Amino acid sequence: MVNEDFVPMIEQMPGFLSYYCVAADNGTWATVSIFDTDPQTEESNRLAAEFVQHSEMISLVRRVEMVTGEVVVHCQH
Repeated sequence: MVNEDFVPMIEQMPGFLSYYCVAADNGTWATVSIFDTDPQTEESNRLAAEFVQHSEMISLVRRVEMVTGEVVVHCQH
């Protein structure tokens, strides 16, 4: 659902750089969205909250925490 429905929406947003979704063994998911500016990041957070609210995923969500900040370390192989 996230890959088929949400990713195409977020990829089209202005300032989009990357998106990561990590699924832990305990059923917890964490996502990271990287955008050029804070306002663009905040808009993606709004879109993500709206997506979860209006999808079947809402029944799976226990807690949502959104944080914005600057990337201070980046390493890619």
